Amino acid sequence: MKKRIALFYPGDARAIPNELALPSVTETTTQLEAALRRLGHEPYRIEGFITKPHEAIEKLSGVDDPLVGVCVHWLYGPHTTDGVVGKENPLLLASNFSGRWPGLVGLLNTGACLESLDRKFSRVWTDAPDWSRDDEFMSRLNEWCGKGSIAYSEAEISDDAPVSDEAAQRARAVAEEIRRRRALILMLGDTSMGMINGYFGPRLLNKHGFTEHKIDQAWIIDRGRRIDERRIDEALAFVKAKGVTFHYGEAGAEDFDERATHEQLRDYLVVLDMINEYKADCLG
Repeated sequence: MKKRIALFYPGDARAIPNELALPSVTETTTQLEAALRRLGHEPYRIEGFITKPHEAIEKLSGVDDPLVGVCVHWLYGPHTTDGVVGKENPLLLASNFSGRWPGLVGLLNTGACLESLDRKFSRVWTDAPDWSRDDEFMSRLNEWCGKGSIAYSEAEISDDAPVSDEAAQRARAVAEEIRRRRALILMLGDTSMGMINGYFGPRLLNKHGFTEHKIDQAWIIDRGRRIDERRIDEALAFVKAKGVTFHYGEAGAEDFDERATHEQLRDYLVVLDMINEYKADCLG
């Protein structure tokens, strides 16, 4: 592999999360640079968060050096994918696996997005205070630097789970009914927040007896204004009667009150109404 390795910052589409995460991103970058230099490589930074797909294209598509995406907080899949599809240079997603920031979640989502586009990549992460002293992490990083990929054991993955005859018969009956009647999936903004891996599309779904219809999540806000307040009160009384306990105003969640639950139930009722309006069988 080339000695020079480019580090880039896939980010959130919103400025504030990127600003809040910047100190952690800076610390993580310093750790990663030290680890790469210890292995004899020359890391350099592609400055600034990538916050829109066109920025991924502008910043990444012209880079032929190996690429490392620094994944510290939530990040949108297209802020990586749109700049690296159609290229073959080694790509690594690296995270600090912090309990404070969802960097590993962003890494896994972006990885799934890359997988859906058949773009090869590798993953690596560590929770060590000093990355260079984490032998397992360094071994995997060195493997990527040498081969351009990291091989993880798949011994624990299996699709041969035991299924009873009764369960198999029931599954075949359900599948046959879906093929005969065709199920309608109502999809609420399935590619929002950059999760393009959540989109299956007509090409894949139709042959299995599913039709997918997309609606905008923004409709929830608009239609929520017209939800009868009595329905919300009845819904709240229902969940309380079923034994749901709400821990309002506890330490660390002082802003969680009955109003928050009230508004969340408003959203659920909007979605329920849309399912009924479109006569959808299920929701995505």
